[in-house]
Amino acid sequence: MSRRTLMNAIFHRRKLARGLIPLGIVLVFAGCADDRPPRLSGVVAVNGAAVDQGEIRVIRLDGAGSPVVAVITSGRYEMEVRPGAMRVEIQAYRPAAKSPVDPAMPGAATAGTLEPYLPEKYNRNSNLTIEVAGDMEKDFDLTVP
Repeated sequence: MSRRTLMNAIFHRRKLARGLIPLGIVLVFAGCADDRPPRLSGVVAVNGAAVDQGEIRVIRLDGAGSPVVAVITSGRYEMEVRPGAMRVEIQAYRPAAKSPVDPAMPGAATAGTLEPYLPEKYNRNSNLTIEVAGDMEKDFDLTVP
């Protein structure tokens, strides 16, 4: 191989390498963006009315990982979860009908006391499930007598 041919080969390899380096960087960062868990969001309502305060918990059916919990505010929730089949538990709170008296302050009621009001079929004994495959919106309209 002549010296000139060798120099041309080296020049073209360097030129190719300079073009591939930025492409590699772009691919690395594009791959990182795919690592973000899917976003699950939606509305939770009871008998057609948005839940003012509560929480929603998703638990993987395969038992992998920890449960993910999101706060429900004015009916809306949003969380990031890994893809898979999930069991859903929902808890809603309302002001307690009768606030207990604070023993430290005789004669004064505890302000802001909340009580859960959904039956266990929506939380502790829930049969609600979803399959998360990507970003999705999932609404829950629960029925309580």
